[in-house]
Amino acid sequence: MAIDSAQAIPAWPERRHPALLLLAFLLLTLLRLPQVVLHGRFYAEEATNFFAYAWHMPWREALFHSFGGYLNIVASGSTLVAARLVQGGLLPLESAPYVTILTALFFQACPAMLIIASREPWLAPRWTKPLALFLLATVPATEEVWLHSLHSQFHLTVCAVLVMVFTVPEGFRARLVRLALLFVAPLTGPSAIMLLPVLGAKAWAERSGARAVQAAALAAGSAIQLLIFYEPTSVRNFRLDPVELFANFAVRHVASPLGSPAAGYALADWMQPPVARFTSLAIAVVLIAAVFGPLTFKALQKWREAPAWLLATGAMIAGASFLGALSKPLALLQPFAGQRYTFVPQVLFDLAIIALAATSSGRWHKFGRILLGLLIFASVVTWPFKTRSIVRGPDWAQQVAAWRKDPAYRPMAWPARWAADLSAAPPSCAANAAGEGPSWCDAAWLDRQKVEIGGEKQRSASYVASGPQLGKAEGLCRPGEPGPALLVDVAGLKDHVGNVKLEVYPANDDDFLDDDDALVAEHKVFRRVEQPLPASGPATVCVRIPGPGAYSLVVLHDRNGDHKFNFTSEGIGFAGNPRIGLGLPSASEAAVVVTGSGLSRTAVVMNYRTGFLKFSPLARR
Repeated sequence: MAIDSAQAIPAWPERRHPALLLLAFLLLTLLRLPQVVLHGRFYAEEATNFFAYAWHMPWREALFHSFGGYLNIVASGSTLVAARLVQGGLLPLESAPYVTILTALFFQACPAMLIIASREPWLAPRWTKPLALFLLATVPATEEVWLHSLHSQFHLTVCAVLVMVFTVPEGFRARLVRLALLFVAPLTGPSAIMLLPVLGAKAWAERSGARAVQAAALAAGSAIQLLIFYEPTSVRNFRLDPVELFANFAVRHVASPLGSPAAGYALADWMQPPVARFTSLAIAVVLIAAVFGPLTFKALQKWREAPAWLLATGAMIAGASFLGALSKPLALLQPFAGQRYTFVPQVLFDLAIIALAATSSGRWHKFGRILLGLLIFASVVTWPFKTRSIVRGPDWAQQVAAWRKDPAYRPMAWPARWAADLSAAPPSCAANAAGEGPSWCDAAWLDRQKVEIGGEKQRSASYVASGPQLGKAEGLCRPGEPGPALLVDVAGLKDHVGNVKLEVYPANDDDFLDDDDALVAEHKVFRRVEQPLPASGPATVCVRIPGPGAYSLVVLHDRNGDHKFNFTSEGIGFAGNPRIGLGLPSASEAAVVVTGSGLSRTAVVMNYRTGFLKFSPLARR
């Protein structure tokens, strides 16, 4: 039955359910990355730059340090507290990551608390708040913004939008909390600053003094960020390419959330070169229009209400995020790349669809329910699939133990290519005789970004950049060498077009399919061999291995030679030839055991996509 008004459906009881809703949201949030809760972790720059900077530098400089071009007061503040508690003997270093994890969890829960406390008519039906919290906690391919202080800025941006969209509360305390969120949000990053003209426009449209005070709070935080802390960086890609913009939007906000990231990867494959730019643009525009055209049409009929503001703000942030992304342009077409740029817009789009479905009737209500069903489906299907370097990494307690034995050792964060320098180095960012500054300072970070994003030559020997050549020298079989080596017979190829690529990993789930640079940084086994396929006949790949033992193997049929796995047309296989279901096999299922020190042989059967989410060997002709 369609919903004609908020009064048609009983609202949530005032007192019984809010705490249960919040508890369920927190539980779902923690279960998404259980390894973080069990073992603790710093994430990337949170360790290398913020925690290490707070460890070495005076507290005022650490708290108000502008890193990456802007102040992130949540990251600098939480890591400063963690560092000072450890140095003051009040907290063991092994527990330091939990300071930032708990801080991040609080700010991640703030949007949920605003939704639970809201009395908006479109959130009155019983199903709306639970569904909004579920979608907030399960946005596909967004684990990058989970449970660390670096990206609390994105959750605060969602808070700022919700404060802007929701009716101004009556109570003084509730108003003060919302003003505090609006003030702090731009002091954690630039995304909330983009909301200033929107909030100003809403205050003007409503002719509301309370809304004007909210705009003033956001403006005050924005002014402090822009006038005191913000500075441009050379590694951000400010670009305006309509084809890339629309293609990125179609992949991240149509295919992935409504069909799963598998559909996003399929769409991305179809829209990349050698497909013509006009064809890519046409595909993207058609898909976007099919979903967002009706939503926009319906929202504009009542442009003063929540759906219109949520859709407009989400589209603005999505476009601005792409224009200023800290990633290579084509890399952003991959749903699991640059996940932080997906989170805020998709949350706002999800809420807009809920609002439209809850306040519409007839075919519009049905259209909204269909979209919500697809969103739920994608969230559930995507739950098991996560980027390994985000969901697991080195055990922090073990890293601290290694540092206690050798104070020059740098405890590793997640991903393992990031580490914290906790040595007794002087509190200075001055470069040494080799021209290298401390790893916790901006210059080292900029050099690193230029290697990863800009493709510049690596300057620091302490950092190994990921790339298609990594592991090849170690894996190359040379004529006359007796071993130890593996000969892998590749069977079931779709054709003999392109290259075959074989990679060797440690036979444990923590390291299997982990990032190549992370494995090299930890001095763990990683070998890679890539060779053209013969025009006909059998394909055999030789790879050197360190010695007897168990290793996990993956083989890719790279048909277009782009060094990546394209979901729609390329094949994958594993040692042991396990059946591939909704998830990848475990390390033990993809392992081969080498017993001798000479040449060993094994066979791998390739699998190709034979259904929407199904991979299997091709039927023999």
